[in-house]
Amino acid sequence: MFCQRFSPITGKMEWVVEDENYDLRDEIARSAYADMLHDDERNKKYYAATKEAVEKMKSVGEKIHVLDIGTGSGLLAMMAATSGADTATACEAFPPIAKVAAEIIEKNGFKDRLKVVNKRSTDVILGPENCDMDSRANLLVTELWDTELIGEGALPTLIDACQRLLEPGFVCIPAAGTIYAQVFTCTALWEMHQLEPDKLPCGTQIKLPNSMTTCLGTTSGFDLHVDEIHDHEIGFLSEPIPVLRFDFCDNNLNSNCPNVFSIPNSITSFKEGENKEAQYHAETIATETGVAHGVVVWWLLDMDVDGKITLETAPRWAHPDGDKCQWRDHWMQAVYYLKKPLPIKQEQELKVYCCHDEYSLWFDVQHGESLLTAVERPICTCGAHITWSRHRYCMLNDIERNSVFESALSKLVNSGCSSAFCVSDKSLLPVTAASAGFKEVLVLESSISFTKLLQKILHINDLNDRVHLLDKTLDNVCKDDMPNGKIDAVIGEPYFNTSLLPWHNLYFWYALTTIRQLVNKDVKVMPQGGILRGIAVEFKDLWKYHSPVNRVEGFDLSLFDQLIEKSKLKNEEIDGDCETCIALEPHHVWEYPSSPLTDVIDLMEFEFTKPLPEKTLKKSGVVPITGLGTLHCVVLWMDFHVMDDVFITNGLTKKCKSTGTDTLDWVRHTKQAVYFMRCPTYLDEKAASEATLAYTVTFEPTQGDVKLSFDLQR
Repeated sequence: MFCQRFSPITGKMEWVVEDENYDLRDEIARSAYADMLHDDERNKKYYAATKEAVEKMKSVGEKIHVLDIGTGSGLLAMMAATSGADTATACEAFPPIAKVAAEIIEKNGFKDRLKVVNKRSTDVILGPENCDMDSRANLLVTELWDTELIGEGALPTLIDACQRLLEPGFVCIPAAGTIYAQVFTCTALWEMHQLEPDKLPCGTQIKLPNSMTTCLGTTSGFDLHVDEIHDHEIGFLSEPIPVLRFDFCDNNLNSNCPNVFSIPNSITSFKEGENKEAQYHAETIATETGVAHGVVVWWLLDMDVDGKITLETAPRWAHPDGDKCQWRDHWMQAVYYLKKPLPIKQEQELKVYCCHDEYSLWFDVQHGESLLTAVERPICTCGAHITWSRHRYCMLNDIERNSVFESALSKLVNSGCSSAFCVSDKSLLPVTAASAGFKEVLVLESSISFTKLLQKILHINDLNDRVHLLDKTLDNVCKDDMPNGKIDAVIGEPYFNTSLLPWHNLYFWYALTTIRQLVNKDVKVMPQGGILRGIAVEFKDLWKYHSPVNRVEGFDLSLFDQLIEKSKLKNEEIDGDCETCIALEPHHVWEYPSSPLTDVIDLMEFEFTKPLPEKTLKKSGVVPITGLGTLHCVVLWMDFHVMDDVFITNGLTKKCKSTGTDTLDWVRHTKQAVYFMRCPTYLDEKAASEATLAYTVTFEPTQGDVKLSFDLQR
């Protein structure tokens, strides 16, 4: 079938041929199902708790009817069946996954005892004939949790199951989940939440509206691998404390937290139409003096009713297994920011507030002597927090990056430039340009929310007469829009909302081509070009995303592997003929420790000062392997040549020498592309000395296609 697809490089819609299930295919390919199944600790503890629960129920003569909500591969239902459950109903809303779950269950010999229902559990019909479930279940096994614990709708889903699908006194695996919080101080994390005026281009003295500096932000937590923040950047001002426990069944025996929300007991209190917000607090003592910026949050599951089998997402410093704790990407830690930085003194009493509704959490920290008050749900009122992502904040607060732009813009002004056309999304570059001395700056901006925000910033800095927002698309810009029909410079970061992979920012070159048709031929350009770079790496953990699962706890899940691999092979960013790549994805690589196996490779250069090429560009080469380890991936990024010999990097933060043991240091504000090798290969000293990495890169300018191929040669 023919479908229209947006090209982030050309900025245009294109007709492409797709199969009728392409949208489902892409969702499967980009999911983290395999990552979850590689979580050995999760699998073993779910299995152990299931065996224990079934054994206890059997010992008192109960027949066991299982409900598995969100079955995925069918693993938990099969664990229950193997443990001795009599029957099980497994719910899965996503049709391709429900289909393969049924096939896996049949392949493992459980077809007669396990039934897969392709529905959300809230849509399951209970009844004796022609219904999804014959009777209520007395054992619930489920994995509905996200990093926030309740963010995937666990509360309304479990409450509905209690009301309609489960017997009174049912057993749940897990039995309870406890939220932990720890007060932290970290400027690097705060700069992913608020714009810091002293980080903006030096000397421009850009002012920010009060609405920005006092805004509370948004409710959503910031999910990240907080372990990857350097130890010298983050400090902790309290011990971890339990702030709220959710009891998923009413026979939980643990009492590790003073604040409890019981799912079975909430059936009557959480009624339709009622205010479903709740607030709790826990008290603690400050362990250090410092400025609190927020709380790091994680959770611990009591897998059994006794709380003897536990599963937790604590960072390494708070985890009982320390540095040896299980790595996982489907559950991380979450950062929640305070309303404003809070000075704290050692030994001071603190109140840590935890609030929630059906889907989200929010937190606050106050001094112990303060009166108990209702904690306001954070809602962005300035427009910035719903306009800029956490990582965009990080980019805008990058003082070195800002200094490079300010210096380049000042040089343009000193060379005689007075008018500029800015091509970047949700950018403060127009403000910097006007402050640097440009008399006229034209801006194209499609975001209504950012347009309002930018207008406030321009007003408070008295720049309204210098920066002009064009209320039109690039295709509709004409020569009459230019001041005196002339533009001295076209400038950009470049940064675009539609860019998923690093080379998507080549849209700047296409926009520049359109503008050049309207203005003088001697127009200057910043940045002057870009370089696509790469480096072969060994990842400590990220490779697990695309490693086959095969068998988990004795169950054959190879059909699941096949489904995911077929979906990846048709990924629109991978050449279908490429035999060496299983996936090409954007990742914030700084969160995933990696070691170099080659030096940095300059793969292809793009000169924005020249017209777009008419013919396809192609470059091939071979580089030596210089490090030892497993070749899992090639990490790719774009560096931009701003002016003279000055570059801004969106990849490595410093020059890398491949020793095979160094952990690479990546910028935090930008995603890199990760080219996952189909067959990761271990290279010892002998193999590395004989091996090379061959590469081919092609750029087809008409469609804006970039194709890559990397091949280990031995």
